[in-house]
Parts: sequence; C-alpha cells; structure tokens
Amino acid sequence: MALLSFYMRQLDEVLQDYSIVGDDEQQRILYLLNKVNDLTAEFGGGVTTNHLAIDDHIDQFKLNVNTAIHDASANPPNYFALGKLAGSCTSCHKYRE
Repeated sequence: MALLSFYMRQLDEVLQDYSIVGDDEQQRILYLLNKVNDLTAEFGGGVTTNHLAIDDHIDQFKLNVNTAIHDASANPPNYFALGKLAGSCTSCHKYRE
C-alpha cells in the first residue's frame, strides 16, 4: 500500500507542477501509471488487503488505471481520467509530507 501511495503522490505532483504537460511529463505519467497497474495486478478477484475500501473497489480502480493509461497515451493525451484516479485516493486520504 505504501508503494501505491508513493506512485499516486508522484502522479499528483506531476499534474500539479505543470500547467502544460509536455512529452517528458507524459512519459513520466505513463511510467508511473504502468507501475500502479503492475502493482495492482495481483489485487482483485477475491484477494483481500488490509484496506477495506480497496478490497471493495479494486476491480473498478484497475479499470480506471487502464482508462488513464489509454487516455494518457492518446495523441493528444487526455489527463481527465488520471485526475479522477488521483482524486479517488485523495478523497479519503490526505497526503502527508
């Protein structure tokens, strides 16, 4: 869970730091989204974690990650799904620095 939080914070930072996301930032976003995708691949399908909200919604979260990857890969990229994905975490969690 800590690694998932770390990747999500990095994604949030990329989105906050750049009003216009260029090619380098797009590649960073795709890299991080794929890390999230790899990390969550083992979740779902009856696998339980110590996080009840994730257990209840992991399959939808994984679909949202795939949508964010698809949309961020588009030309031009669309980061709306990524913003929603990041918001799904921050709606319950406040990042601590």
